[in-house]
Amino acid sequence: MADSGVEIRTPFLDGLAADGVFFEDCMSTTNITVPSHVAMMTGHSPKATGLIDNMTALSLNSVTLAEHFREAGYYTVSVLSTKHLRHGNSGLGQGFDRVVTTNKEKQLGHVSIDKIRILVEEEGDQPCFIWLHVFDAHAPYTPPDEYRHEYYPEDRNPYTEGTGFSDGARANWDPRIRDLDFVLAQYRSEITYLDETLGSVFDEPEFDDSIIAFTADHGECLGDHGVFFKHTGLYSDTVDIPLIMRWPGCPSGARVSAPVQNINLGRTLLDLAGLEAMEFPGVSLLGALSGDAPSVPRFAIGAHGHCAAVEKDGWLCVLSIGSNKVPGVQKHQVELFDLRADPGCLNDLVDDEFARAKQLRSGLIEWLSADRIEGMAVNRGQHSVELLEAIAALGYATESGGREGPYYVEDPEAEWCKRFR
Repeated sequence: MADSGVEIRTPFLDGLAADGVFFEDCMSTTNITVPSHVAMMTGHSPKATGLIDNMTALSLNSVTLAEHFREAGYYTVSVLSTKHLRHGNSGLGQGFDRVVTTNKEKQLGHVSIDKIRILVEEEGDQPCFIWLHVFDAHAPYTPPDEYRHEYYPEDRNPYTEGTGFSDGARANWDPRIRDLDFVLAQYRSEITYLDETLGSVFDEPEFDDSIIAFTADHGECLGDHGVFFKHTGLYSDTVDIPLIMRWPGCPSGARVSAPVQNINLGRTLLDLAGLEAMEFPGVSLLGALSGDAPSVPRFAIGAHGHCAAVEKDGWLCVLSIGSNKVPGVQKHQVELFDLRADPGCLNDLVDDEFARAKQLRSGLIEWLSADRIEGMAVNRGQHSVELLEAIAALGYATESGGREGPYYVEDPEAEWCKRFR
């Protein structure tokens, strides 16, 4: 948002926060698209479901947020802006009366918004539950031409000027780019474009009495930790996400500093809609608004189970389980960050705060070892070549399968395991 200290224009989101509630410290459950959306739509973490990659789907015997709203008489619709969220791949169409998808890797936001307008006009006076997914602020960063120079001078040539890339890093969609500032500017341009696009419909009078929630499935790495334009690892870059909500009668301009997770969004939406009696996992975020929410650990698991993390009292502990693709990080390694002093997770304090790291690591391993929910993940091994290529083009691995067996097994011979024995 515009008060984040970053040069960026987001009038719609600023207005939404001014009229609603801004949760300043919201964390995702994972760093990958399909599992994160499944967590929000079911209230169950990816660790619990075993659904930890983009090629495994939600099973039909699961219960989704959309099903609850449809049961309550809502017209349920979704518009999705990338092909790997389609029901045939993700299972996330479950419970929706209408699902509008795309065959593209990345559909422009205004196209999705136009589809939302049509669907809203169709529903008439029936209450409506809408899931709108937009994908523009995701590599490759290629905003519409009119936004290309929103934050980058027109007289500067990113192909001949500038620096910022290291160790062979590059923008894969255009390897000729030399200037990191240009890529970062294009990322901000994507956000401003999305902000204006969202405002073009959700600022309209028909949404004045609606419950609106704006959040994300994960963040993006823009060069820190040696990771460029991906969402690798479980640092603030990838798991710190926005959450703004507005509903009739909400306290306008409220800012909630208490730590929350978007896995509890479904429970909150049901409560706000007067459907408190419906069974759904999670704890309402309204407790954080009133200051009644207890301080509890927030857990996350990385794509393909390569890493896991826990945040408690402002400390983030990250455990490397496998090949998590963060340069310089070894298997079994533990990292510890003081988020209050180091929000970017750039100063590893595992040696200085070893007792704290040991305690958090122990709790994290205990969480990883807890029982899982059987039958929620479906192995979709027969994907089309077209879909596999599209997912790979977006930087995702394409191995699939609901996770079986333990997430983490200590190695008695590994130096990092010996240190914490």
